[in-house]
Amino acid sequence: MKLTDILNEIGEGTAKPYKYKLVADVRNDAMYYTFKTDPDPNQSYLGRPKPPTEYSVDLRFWDIENNKRSLSNIDVAFSTTGGEYEEETNDNNQYRVMATVVAIVKEALSKHPEIISLTFTPSKADKMDTRRANLYKAYIQKQIPNSTRKVLRGGGVKVNWKPK
Repeated sequence: MKLTDILNEIGEGTAKPYKYKLVADVRNDAMYYTFKTDPDPNQSYLGRPKPPTEYSVDLRFWDIENNKRSLSNIDVAFSTTGGEYEEETNDNNQYRVMATVVAIVKEALSKHPEIISLTFTPSKADKMDTRRANLYKAYIQKQIPNSTRKVLRGGGVKVNWKPK
């Protein structure tokens, strides 16, 4: 990928999403999705091409700002399957991973027009690290241009928009 492609991609969501699947839809509680990255023949793991990484994406009807269930907000969390949500994956495919998460969130929003906000808490290498938060905010700014963003206590971010 060229530098110009990377600069154009940030926030655009033009990378091709991985195939994903809805594995559980617990009515008005949560939706759970999974997807796998492609194997990487250019990297090796124990002498073989690096296997795909599996991700879990959890969309909960929960407002982390008010710490309560909410039918108008979804909390977005994703990680490698079996990993911790705070864990950094650093799998060098962040644009396709983000495109996939964006596609999943858009699908959920199309099924639930009552949702008018989302929350997420980006992982950090240390307390001063804002790289992932900045990447996520760039995607949100492009995908939901008339939204407002608020940094929450504990490092979370809440994004609000007007209902259609």
